[in-house]
Amino acid sequence: MFITILVSLVLFVINGIVCPPVKPGTKPKEGASVNDTNETGLAYDRYLNEIVTVLEEDPAFKKKLETSDLQYIKSGAISKDLDLVHHGIRQQLDEIKRREVIRLKSLVQGQFKYKSEERGNRKVALHHININNPDSFEQDDLAKLIKQATHDLDELDRERKEEFKQYEMKKEHEIKQKLANMNETERKIEVQHIKEMKEKHKQHPKIHHPGSKAQLEEVWEEVDRLNGENFNPKTFFKLHDVNGDGVLEPSEVEALFTREIEKMYDPNNPEDDMKEAKEEINRMREHVFKEADTDDNHLLDEGEFERLTQREEFGKDEGWKGLDEDDEIYSEEEMQQYEKMLREEEERLKKQQIYDNLAQPGQVVQPVDPNVVHMQQPHQEQQQQHQEQQNLQYAHQEKLRQQQLTDAQHQQQFAQQQAALHQQQQQQPVGHQQQQQPVGHQQQQPVVHQQQQPVVHQQQQPVVQQHQQQQPVVQQHQQQPVVQQQQQQHQPVVQQHQ
Repeated sequence: MFITILVSLVLFVINGIVCPPVKPGTKPKEGASVNDTNETGLAYDRYLNEIVTVLEEDPAFKKKLETSDLQYIKSGAISKDLDLVHHGIRQQLDEIKRREVIRLKSLVQGQFKYKSEERGNRKVALHHININNPDSFEQDDLAKLIKQATHDLDELDRERKEEFKQYEMKKEHEIKQKLANMNETERKIEVQHIKEMKEKHKQHPKIHHPGSKAQLEEVWEEVDRLNGENFNPKTFFKLHDVNGDGVLEPSEVEALFTREIEKMYDPNNPEDDMKEAKEEINRMREHVFKEADTDDNHLLDEGEFERLTQREEFGKDEGWKGLDEDDEIYSEEEMQQYEKMLREEEERLKKQQIYDNLAQPGQVVQPVDPNVVHMQQPHQEQQQQHQEQQNLQYAHQEKLRQQQLTDAQHQQQFAQQQAALHQQQQQQPVGHQQQQQPVGHQQQQPVVHQQQQPVVHQQQQPVVQQHQQQQPVVQQHQQQPVVQQQQQQHQPVVQQHQ
């Protein structure tokens, strides 16, 4: 149940995450964790799933999650209840975090190496973990993990929709370009062919309205092999709650529309685009959640499903308008901006080509043979298609640039803190380290105290060393420079503590 609440509710609350449909009747592998199928696409996916799996083992924390409000979990406030977790569970969480810190340190070191070699900059995600405390998993770590995972998955969902829009605009642009390079006779033939392919794609059985009685009864009869006259919403819900957690998750809802998608798309038909099929099933899921998910948690519990079947609209089958009939995928203005971007990139490449063709010292520019140009045209078309694909990546890279600038500051802070801790451990006596940082004390200290601890140690260390050398206070004042005396005047609390 914890996986459902924290991962499905908090981390998969994002509409449009492309999940493979779960076939009704499919059972999880024996001995396998639910997390084995959780592929979030995040750089810290393994860390996320390991934390969730371990927390699931604690009965007290699991009960708290089951009785908590969704917003209480999504906001990260649930992290305050981490003190309920058993000591043994906390030790496992500490070990998982230490492994993640080691992974991040390795990535940061690799990034510095890339910079020194003037190679590409790799993004290292640091926002999901409290890097100031590398040894123990605390409340701040859980809060950061929940908030950042929710934010990152929201961004992945937005990128998925944007990429599909770019894909559709690219298809339209290629059609226009192909027609523009044809003569009148060829153009008429191609236009007629495109029209016939579109009409052929529309020739399929009726698509039921997602979540309607007709659509669910068809699944009941064709998939569940039950008598249509005996359709029962409660039985239907239990049959398609594959993992038995009491709710229909996004992937389980998507599985209900598999037959509808198969009516519209066949991978063996050239007129059917299977990338559009994936987007189609996402649109159906989003539509059903919008109608039935009354608490907006992107899960359908049994009560919500039953209320869906009791609505007056449930008996109405209004059909479904597919992507080929949807004019809202992209606007005319967006298409114009896309084509403008392609033209500008084409002009840039032409200027670059002219520069490259200029005779360099010791080189002779060969005259252009029209026959050679004609033979090179297919190759140039391939290059142009390749360039268009690169153009789609430029926009995405620009979006990441601002995030990378912010990440660089966090990475520099992380490296400096690790260097400071390493220097402190070398300078401090072994007995002093054990006295200041017992294992039990680390687990009970608040996060704020742990974050300040390296700074305090750095300030106190010269005073400790002076005390170990048993130098009189008067003698220290006589021998120290003025700057050091001023520093001591600003640290009365530290001296009293010593």
